[in-house]
Amino acid sequence: MAVNGTTFFNLVDNSTIAQIENGAVIDVASGLVFDPNDKPPINGSVIVDATDNSYVIGIVGNVAISEATGIGASVGINVVLRDTEAVIGDLASDATSGTIGSFSSGGDVVMNAENGGFIGNFAVAGSVVMAKNETAAIPETKPKHDDSLGGTQGSDGSSKSNKDWERGNPR
Repeated sequence: MAVNGTTFFNLVDNSTIAQIENGAVIDVASGLVFDPNDKPPINGSVIVDATDNSYVIGIVGNVAISEATGIGASVGINVVLRDTEAVIGDLASDATSGTIGSFSSGGDVVMNAENGGFIGNFAVAGSVVMAKNETAAIPETKPKHDDSLGGTQGSDGSSKSNKDWERGNPR
């Protein structure tokens, strides 16, 4: 019997913050941050962008090989915690407010908080039962001697049996 097991655990704890903090004094004209001919996906006079692109890939596998019973198991666990914020001012988790600032923009203000990427587990388990290569013992057989078949010879060394000799030489 063969037993085989595999387990893996991934823990991702990300914090991605784009912030213009409370207390800052911001005064922006109407120009664009990026060249408008480049056509970026987001453009404005002010861009506050927090993007978390996490790629978490777990691959696990095993094979149990036995001549009788094989048991294989694979388990993959991902725990992903992501806090992604784009903020002007205090964070939601801030308990106290600092100095009050000011913010003004003559153009577009773009705020973006995004989680992207790929999170996946690929787990494979298998078992293979191999047949034993047993050759059954075959008894060795020898031919039995059958006295009724020829092969007799007379006591005088001739090919005739004593019976044949007696027939030819009566008493």
